Amino acid sequence: MLQKRQPEEARSFSELRETLIHNIYALIDNQQQWPEIIHTLDAMIQQSPAHTFDAELSAMLPHLERADMLIGKMDKLQLDQQHSENILNNIPMGIIMMTEERHIISANHRALELLKSIKIEHGVKHVCFTNKKDQSTFLKTIDEVLHQHVDGQSLRLDDLNLWISKHSEKQIVIYLSDHTVQHQICCDALQQMYALTPKETTLVCELCNGRASLESAALSMHIGLSTARSHLKKIFLKTNTHSQTELIQMIMLNPAVTLFHDNKKPEKTLNRDHLLAHLPSGRTISYAEYGPPNGSPLLMCHPVSGSRLSAPANKQILNKLGIRLIIPDRAGFGDSTLASGHIMQTWLDDMRLFIPIVSSSKVTVLAYSSGGSFGMNLASECPDLIEALCLVSCGAPINKQSDIKSILPINQMIIHLARTNPKAAKKFIELTLKVASNDPDSYFNRIKDHLPDSDRTQLETNQLQQNLTQAFNIASQQGFDAIGKELLFILKDWQLSAAAINCPVNIWHGKEDNHISIENIKLFSQGFSNTVKHQWIDRQGHYLLFSHWHKILEDIAS
Repeated sequence: MLQKRQPEEARSFSELRETLIHNIYALIDNQQQWPEIIHTLDAMIQQSPAHTFDAELSAMLPHLERADMLIGKMDKLQLDQQHSENILNNIPMGIIMMTEERHIISANHRALELLKSIKIEHGVKHVCFTNKKDQSTFLKTIDEVLHQHVDGQSLRLDDLNLWISKHSEKQIVIYLSDHTVQHQICCDALQQMYALTPKETTLVCELCNGRASLESAALSMHIGLSTARSHLKKIFLKTNTHSQTELIQMIMLNPAVTLFHDNKKPEKTLNRDHLLAHLPSGRTISYAEYGPPNGSPLLMCHPVSGSRLSAPANKQILNKLGIRLIIPDRAGFGDSTLASGHIMQTWLDDMRLFIPIVSSSKVTVLAYSSGGSFGMNLASECPDLIEALCLVSCGAPINKQSDIKSILPINQMIIHLARTNPKAAKKFIELTLKVASNDPDSYFNRIKDHLPDSDRTQLETNQLQQNLTQAFNIASQQGFDAIGKELLFILKDWQLSAAAINCPVNIWHGKEDNHISIENIKLFSQGFSNTVKHQWIDRQGHYLLFSHWHKILEDIAS
């Protein structure tokens, strides 16, 4: 268990300001600096009046924007590199790029697998055949390709087929394969894409399968060399290539014909973690669904940092209780269409069309954490669609400073910024979300010290941290804009009258919740106009949904 930060000597406000600027820019190279930034901001809030802190933070805004821009550029470069690596690693042919000094620049997964499988000695920098004759032939061929202006050279060494070609004046590319590659070329796709005859298709497959020469390919096909040459000329015309090297490169790097592993079509299975509903409005809602298809519909409103994967991992209880759990991604989350206008109005318009698609009857709404605002507005504005409302660890509209006095310092800070300096709050939230995405452990490590024992136990023993991280990754797959806008809306602009909710309401809240104040929802719930059932749980925090999942569902089912 993490130890709480030890008390340190008090620093002056100017020292804290300088530390904050330093940490903001240090964040670019080391995103584990984020907890230090939060800690410094905490100290600045405690040392200064609200108006002084607001002025200081406004002065910090250019630094935040600069750091955010630089982090964004670095993230894009990393993403582009990862994308390129993913493409290369999915190609079934090994690819090695080397310098003229035979130093390896890069090698994809397939290349490393092939080198390992035939026990060729290789390290970070070199490829070395254990057989001296093979090694000599290998190096001689590289020299020929680099210095004698040959188009490319094929080799058959041991069980390995190689095609060596020049990439630039001082770099070569080596394509490696063995006999298994022939099972990874889709002949039907190849023939259809380039309008090849069956014989031409077979010849291409033979060449791509590592035949050392056109002669060996012709021999394998039981045709004469002149016939093979005739086929190859026609193949060059149809594929718009001019050499055997260019042909092999084009075919082996074409995912439409190489990313294929089994001629037998797989059976279609329903992925209930990722379903799509196409609304009459032209918008799309991605959602997850669990439990029996004919069960009682329960629609879950996920938190701002969550998505359709936000439900607790144990779904077996749904079958036992006959509950069909439906979790839609809100606008801009997952694969749901971005909001084109007001956040809450977009949500309501989407649900008016989505709920009749997934259910022929009214639904019960289960709202968790910051999803409570969307659940309550849905119950208020769409009473013809909602049977009942269950609020778990939810908050009410924030009207005064005392509504947030008992929650986490970082949450207090974000709420304060949202109401006094929305521009700085937006930038601060964007930075927070980027860091959380790149290094979620830094966020959880930061808040663990402040959590009640029940929440810490959930995080450390029940794989909750992994669940929350997966849900957040889905939420942010279109970027962080939708998350940031929702958070600012809830903290700054959300207003709702409790009397507007007429359906039965059931409230679950941990007495030790320091994410969302229990006093806030207690006071707000007094205004509900229909039956209200309260469950104020001793010694429980914000992750009540996960610790009391069975009890909450049993209560809903009853």
